[in-house]
Amino acid sequence: MKKKRMRLVAFFLACMVFSLILPMSVDASELAESDTLQSAEGDYALDTAGYGNGSWYSINWAVSGDTLTISGSGDMVDLNFYYNYPWYNYSGGVTKLVIGDNVTGIGNNAFSYMSDLTTISFGKRLSYIGTNAFRGCTSLKNLTIPSQVTHIDGVAFQECTGLTSISLPTTLEKIGFGMFLGCTGLKEVNLNIAYI
Repeated sequence: MKKKRMRLVAFFLACMVFSLILPMSVDASELAESDTLQSAEGDYALDTAGYGNGSWYSINWAVSGDTLTISGSGDMVDLNFYYNYPWYNYSGGVTKLVIGDNVTGIGNNAFSYMSDLTTISFGKRLSYIGTNAFRGCTSLKNLTIPSQVTHIDGVAFQECTGLTSISLPTTLEKIGFGMFLGCTGLKEVNLNIAYI
C-alpha cells in the first residue's frame, strides 16, 4: 500500500513539473508589435497597444480602440467556448460591434461576455444568430434585429441584464429556447413573428 501511495505522489509531482515547463498562454506584452500568431484556423496579429486583427476561416476581424469589426463572407464557425474566438483577449473595453455585410451567420458563443458592448451594427446579409452569441453582454440596452434574420438560436441573449427592449422582425421563422433567459431588465419585446 505504501509503495502504491509513493508512486501516486511521484506521478502527481511529475505532472506538476511538466505543467510548469509548458507555456500555458501567450501574453501580448511579451510580443513585439508586429508578431503574428499562427493557428490551424488562420493567422492573427497582436500588438502591445491592445489592438488585434486577423483572419479566421472565412472571417476577418479587427479590434481598433473600442470597436470590433467582423468582415469576410459566410457563416462564422461555431465554438463550444467563447474564449476560443481569436478576438477574446481584446474584447475588454469593446463597446461597438460591426458585423460586415457579407457575414451570414454569427457563430455560437461568438461575443459572449463582452460586458462593455453597447452597440451592434448588423450586416445586410445576416440571417442567423447562434446559441449564446451575445450571452452576458450586460451593457446592451436596446436592440433591433434586422429583417433578414430568420433564425435565432437558444439562449442567444441569455443574461443580458441591461437589455430593456428588443425588436424582432416579421421575417423571423425560428426562436430557440430561452432566448431571453436571465434578462432581468427586459421590459419590452416587439414580437411580430409569422410562426415559432
